Amino acid sequence: MAGQANKKYNASLAEGVGKPGFPHFPPAVYVHISPMIYHITSNAAWMAARAAGSYTADCLPTQGFIHFSTRDQVLHVANTLFHGQPGLVLLAVDPARLGAPLRYEEAHPGEYFPHLYGPLNLDAVIAVYPFPPQSDGSFDWPPGCPGEV
Repeated sequence: MAGQANKKYNASLAEGVGKPGFPHFPPAVYVHISPMIYHITSNAAWMAARAAGSYTADCLPTQGFIHFSTRDQVLHVANTLFHGQPGLVLLAVDPARLGAPLRYEEAHPGEYFPHLYGPLNLDAVIAVYPFPPQSDGSFDWPPGCPGEV
């Protein structure tokens, strides 16, 4: 079932190309596609998602996507946006299992972040790590969180 939403989305794009009103997309930009993507959320939000059967961050209805990070971006995002915040978890997500479209988009000049355009299906989450801040409020990789090769 995962991936059917992507196929429908891609088919709808193909049908609209060249038609009046079809959105213009910038030329393709090649970026490193991470074999694993990550999302930081509260443990309470994750527990609610498990009960509901899917995860929708607060930004999905307002921005149209859920923010993710590559391995190289996680600690910067955590230390910039979540400094000192307790009660967080780090979701490790396999992009190949996603049911909604994933796009890498430029958030800052030359820096591309993965954005999920729909809810996160729970079967794409391969691991959940407690993500507490250190005593100085900064974050480091949680114990047991494997690095990418």
